[in-house]
Amino acid sequence: MEVLLLPPPQGLLDNLRHVVPQGPVVCVTLPAEQETEYRRCCEGIVTILSSGDMFAYRSHRAMYL
Repeated sequence: MEVLLLPPPQGLLDNLRHVVPQGPVVCVTLPAEQETEYRRCCEGIVTILSSGDMFAYRSHRAMYL
């Protein structure tokens, strides 16, 4: 069995690690550069999940972006 590994960008993880121990987080504001990195990561995941199906692409995009 092959597994697709989609690790999150390390910079995003580092930025969020200081927030998580404080309890549940509803909203986190990222610096512009990390927001771009986050969106790029999500876009890649959405593209993989949709497998070329435009309906699936729009549905996944609505959930993740």
